[in-house]
Amino acid sequence: MPWVEIPTAPAQLALNNRGQLSWNTTLQVLLGDPKWVDLMWESNTRCLGIRKNNAPGGLLVSAQGNEFKINSAAALTAAGISVAETVQATPQEWIQVTANTGWAEWFGYPPIFYITLPTE
Repeated sequence: MPWVEIPTAPAQLALNNRGQLSWNTTLQVLLGDPKWVDLMWESNTRCLGIRKNNAPGGLLVSAQGNEFKINSAAALTAAGISVAETVQATPQEWIQVTANTGWAEWFGYPPIFYITLPTE
């Protein structure tokens, strides 16, 4: 009998109009199942993303069933980042190819998974 692969859900990253950033299990696995993440912002292109943080210095990831999220509302408000309606998309991946001195020189930076926010 021929085997057929059953497709799984694609990675999803979402920001709602209350400033809550959340993602699904597929993205959590791609991130390396972190307990903490860094919130990343690229203002020229309005790209908002997350990357794995191996230390308790990042934002704590909260798991609720198949959804993962961080307490991002205060940080996004302070940075002036908001959306009128929920933005959800399959995130793009960005890898930093040059590293600074220190630990990143040896180990590199984890990839950033990001979505592009609409202009307001």
